[in-house]
Amino acid sequence: MLEWVTGGYSEEHINDAAFVFFLCLFGIAIAVFITFYARRILKLRVIRKKAGQGDPEQQYILGMRFLDSPLFGRNIQNGLYWLTKAAESGYREAMNQLGFIYFSGDYETVPADYAKAAYWLERAASMGDAHAAYTLGTLYGLDTSSVHDYGKSAFYMKKAALMGHVDASVTLGFMYNEGAGVERDPVRSCAWFLVAAEGGGPTADLDELMAQMSYEDIERAERIAAEIMRESDPVEAVSREDYGEIIEVWEESVRASHNFISEDEINFYRTVIKDAYLAQVSLYCIREGMRITSFIGIKGDSLEMLFVRPGYFRRGYGRRLLSWAVKYMGVSRVDVNEENKGAVEFYRKMGFTVVRRSPVDNEGKPHPILHMELIKSTAEKRPLC
Repeated sequence: MLEWVTGGYSEEHINDAAFVFFLCLFGIAIAVFITFYARRILKLRVIRKKAGQGDPEQQYILGMRFLDSPLFGRNIQNGLYWLTKAAESGYREAMNQLGFIYFSGDYETVPADYAKAAYWLERAASMGDAHAAYTLGTLYGLDTSSVHDYGKSAFYMKKAALMGHVDASVTLGFMYNEGAGVERDPVRSCAWFLVAAEGGGPTADLDELMAQMSYEDIERAERIAAEIMRESDPVEAVSREDYGEIIEVWEESVRASHNFISEDEINFYRTVIKDAYLAQVSLYCIREGMRITSFIGIKGDSLEMLFVRPGYFRRGYGRRLLSWAVKYMGVSRVDVNEENKGAVEFYRKMGFTVVRRSPVDNEGKPHPILHMELIKSTAEKRPLC
């Protein structure tokens, strides 16, 4: 019976075959590991080269590799060096990461430094990073922080909340309920808890607060919450996964409105925007369903991009985005192609005026640029709720 099962081979032969089989598997595993490791080394060399050439995204990636990659060994100082290089080049994620590192003292050789944390987080928040604004609000609200400032804490919490940060809305609910950094106001506290609940936040504190309020005060809180959501809801942050659609919206809009740009120039700008511009600005959009109808790109107080799909022209999308950017992001400057008469007129109607003119654009192309600024009286942001 045994001979029929084994095909005439002895148990010793079978054991030898099993050993050879597992040895082969081990060899394959070693080969796969070596191939994987070699590819990682080659990829790291490419990242190093691009980082050394000044690519801020690759500088950020290299910095994070030094901080967190056990495969190549952690080097905190090199990590901070490359993150700082990326942040100094305007890379928002690097600013945010540096702010978090200095806030938390996350690495054993990097003690908490609240002043440095505030510096980098403020730069990231000025570029429209909701999480940076929330972390900054938390930092300024700490009694033990060397930069403690309740007023700034409330300001940045509101900024984060108006960009859809649910935890910031919850925190504002507590701040208004306790009078921490703001005048105590249970109605506004309730309003912010309602905004948070609408975004999927907790409801226990909201329920407890509403049980103590009159019907009239609850109605007031609901009206305030509705106003907050009406102002902030249409605009949402753009993720990297949306970049393909952003380029699509840009190209459709340019082809419909920039008839002074050649096909070669469209191809050139498409590559520049995809490879460089998008990573340097904070992007926000308005959608209809899942489809992006329009978007803006913001850097500091400057509006770098505003594009609308041709099918949504003259339907108020550009006005809504620009009004939101002025009210909540502090936008007060924009550069416009002089040849794009419709855009120039749009910004004039929105309160911008020409302060100077450049004969070529940023890439040296022969397309004059009008540098416009918001008139002082209209540039004042609406008080945050």
